Amino acid sequence: MCSQLGARLRSFGNLFLADRGVRYSLLSRLFTIVFGPLTLLSIGAFLRPEEQGVYYVFGSLLQLGAFIDLGFSKSAQQLLAHAFGSLEINPNGGFIGNQERLAKFLATAKAVIQTYALLGLTLLVILGIVGHFYLARTLHGTMPNPTGPWWAIITSIGIGFGLQSILTIADAANLLAMTNKWRLISEIFGIIIFLLVLAMGGGLWASAALAFSRCFLTAIPVSFCIGLSTLRQIMSAHGTDFSYRAEILPLQLRNMISYGMGFLIFYCYTPLALSLSGAITAGLIGMSLQIGNIVQSFSTLWFNAQLPLMGNLAGGGSRQELLDLHNKGTKVTLLSWILVSSGVIFAAATGKAILPAMGARYGSLPEIILFIIGSGGLAWAHVRAAFVRAY
Repeated sequence: MCSQLGARLRSFGNLFLADRGVRYSLLSRLFTIVFGPLTLLSIGAFLRPEEQGVYYVFGSLLQLGAFIDLGFSKSAQQLLAHAFGSLEINPNGGFIGNQERLAKFLATAKAVIQTYALLGLTLLVILGIVGHFYLARTLHGTMPNPTGPWWAIITSIGIGFGLQSILTIADAANLLAMTNKWRLISEIFGIIIFLLVLAMGGGLWASAALAFSRCFLTAIPVSFCIGLSTLRQIMSAHGTDFSYRAEILPLQLRNMISYGMGFLIFYCYTPLALSLSGAITAGLIGMSLQIGNIVQSFSTLWFNAQLPLMGNLAGGGSRQELLDLHNKGTKVTLLSWILVSSGVIFAAATGKAILPAMGARYGSLPEIILFIIGSGGLAWAHVRAAFVRAY
């Protein structure tokens, strides 16, 4: 029986190692595991409790971008993956394949690039102003003005969101091995820079450095990897072959509901806590939410790497293969959630016992367990919705 269990665990582990895209994503998450505790400790050590609260409020305010994006990112990726179907990409020759499908894909990709650029500018202006006045009115000068770091963060996020279209197109073409490699590299550099700025007394400016690294150290290298000639091919496409209202808006309307509810359920807590109970309480809730998000992120790691392939299979009419992939992804996600949840609960309990000062920065063990159960529900809903979006 032990040998059978060992064989099953090895088979489960091979799922994460056989696919290069999954492998890079796994390495990124493992890097987060290794440096995650160090990051949390550094936040606790180098930021005052009030600054910790503002740090997590920054993250929550950025989630308001979902009301500007309104589910466009997920809709665009699935639509592009569906349109890509059996096409191929050659860094020297661009996208190649059936001319009718190719024209459709290129027109869609061009529209996606233009929409991302517009949304990035909108996010920079609207969210920047909203965050600026919220922070200024809420803190009332009780701590050093955080609006400088806020504008540095939102500028990087806005420009980076405009460049996100390049990653979306590459992902839709099932080039996850390449895009996830650069995501890993940017994550490593970002965390290192974040920790250095914190250690040097940079305070909340560390968040700005992290945002800059994540936004620019991914999209720009990917642009050169897929080839500038490929981007020129996309921008020369005829936009009349694409209708935003007919092709993206119906899917986006459904996504915007789930994204809006996602903010209300997961990200409104810290701004409300800051307004009603102060920055220290906001920091406590923010770190507890981060622990739950870690579980959800690891649980869906393998499945998320299959999303472009699901769109490709749906676009190519491979219905049974898509169903098999979805069923497999459901089982892998469930097992991943069980394993990761067990480890996180043990780590949270251990932290309370041996590092009481650090343990006081996040919620009680029952509260952490409730957050983790919620992350499981979110993971399940994500897996089920992805199957529908593939079509």
